[in-house]
Parts: sequence; structure tokens; C-alpha cells
Amino acid sequence: MNKFTALENIATFLQERTGSVLATWKGKLTAKEQRALFGAFIGKGQIVIDGEQETVQHFVKVCHWNGQDADSTFTARWHMINEEVARLEAWANGTEGT
Repeated sequence: MNKFTALENIATFLQERTGSVLATWKGKLTAKEQRALFGAFIGKGQIVIDGEQETVQHFVKVCHWNGQDADSTFTARWHMINEEVARLEAWANGTEGT
């Protein structure tokens, strides 16, 4: 998936789900939906797509001694999504830096 396809997919997704490309959407997406939208599976957990800031973030719940919290495992600007996804996949495959 090229850079412009990913940008178009994200903008269209926000427009369809919220009615505006400048809105924020929060929720979970299946692996199939993530691959269609971003070109890769980012992970289980909550995804936040912010149209105004043009960012995509992924959060997972973590337990601490005093309760639960959410940690960000992925953050990317829309125009850098392909590079960040490639870096994430390289890390997952153990080929980062080779």
C-alpha cells in the first residue's frame, strides 16, 4: 500500500464513521480492518484516529499495582504511516536494523 492510498483510506474512514475528516474516532478494529486501512496489523487494543492532528495511535491496557492504565504502543502521523508500519513489522519479525 502506498502513502497516498493509506492517507485516502484514513480520511475516508473518518468521514464515514464521524462525518468529518477533522474528527476523532476511538475504537477497536479487527486485524482485517487494520490491514485494509493502514496496510498492516498494528495490534489488539484501542485505536485512536485524530483527524485534526492527523495522527494514529494504538493503546493497550496495562495493570499497575494501583489499577489499570493504557500505554501507547504505536503513534504515527498520517503522512508517515507507511514508514512507521514498516518499522513495526521489522521489529515484530526481528529484522529491525538489518
